[in-house]
Amino acid sequence: MKNRIIAGIFAVFFLFGGTISAAAYSASSSSQFFTAVTDLPLMPGFIEQLDENMIFDKPEGRIVETEAVGRGTREIAEGFYLETLPQLGWRFVGGHRFERGEETLEIDFSEQADYITIHVTVKPNKG
Repeated sequence: MKNRIIAGIFAVFFLFGGTISAAAYSASSSSQFFTAVTDLPLMPGFIEQLDENMIFDKPEGRIVETEAVGRGTREIAEGFYLETLPQLGWRFVGGHRFERGEETLEIDFSEQADYITIHVTVKPNKG
């Protein structure tokens, strides 16, 4: 009888432990961010090109350039950032530019076959 209770406890532990681990993995994999701009979401399925990152800190503010590559279309990528960035405090100001506080974010897209490159620049506002 005692062995059945212990076996039951282990079964429950492994059952729920696996569920918790799967949920944690799902949550973390669904919301990734650029490493160079830690509060800028990386479009799902895209890979940041870490060797393209450039970060400068100046008295006037930071200057950051970063890129990501993935499968998709320009329209889908533009839609993702037009929807997501305002939720993070970025105000759309036209073209591919957003502003938040003292910074301007410019995001450009280039397509090659069925891949798209997202190029992001964050820099201080011009005043």
